[in-house]
Amino acid sequence: MVKRIQASVGFGGRNNPADVMTAQYLLDCVPAAHGGPSPELVIDGISGPKTMGAIRKFQNAALGRADGRIDPGGGTIRALLPYDPTPNQAVTRPGFVKMPAPPGPFAKSAKYPAEYKSAAGFAGKGAPGKQPGAPDAWGKQPGAPDAWGKQPGAPDAWGKQVGKTGVGGKSGF
Repeated sequence: MVKRIQASVGFGGRNNPADVMTAQYLLDCVPAAHGGPSPELVIDGISGPKTMGAIRKFQNAALGRADGRIDPGGGTIRALLPYDPTPNQAVTRPGFVKMPAPPGPFAKSAKYPAEYKSAAGFAGKGAPGKQPGAPDAWGKQPGAPDAWGKQPGAPDAWGKQVGKTGVGGKSGF
């Protein structure tokens, strides 16, 4: 079973998150020399400017023209599929595999059909094949500032000093 999209992705597309994730994954499978994105896209299901740019870059390289949209059964999706190294595996969040829900109060339901578990288990060792010192699944380098750019020990985004009370370290208003 090859990967499919149900609706169009990209410029003017429906951009369903599951379809966008599939498109992002397939684009990431393409080497940069063949029109793949560099750096790789984050597989987040959001069709933003980087995803749309990657679609256009691939279309120009593979098809010689670009409309910025991947349509189900269209030329772009057909050109992407040969690059997929795992055509029979579903696309999920990076570093995660879909596992059946456990029995009991968290059993499968229409609202929660399955739970996600780290591919490496819950040991906190990251995704399989991750090299020591390599960025994590979200591209963050070990020891780098968090996603908000806050350095350890620095004031938080609201100006509150560590160990102080109130806004800006002032107690009381």
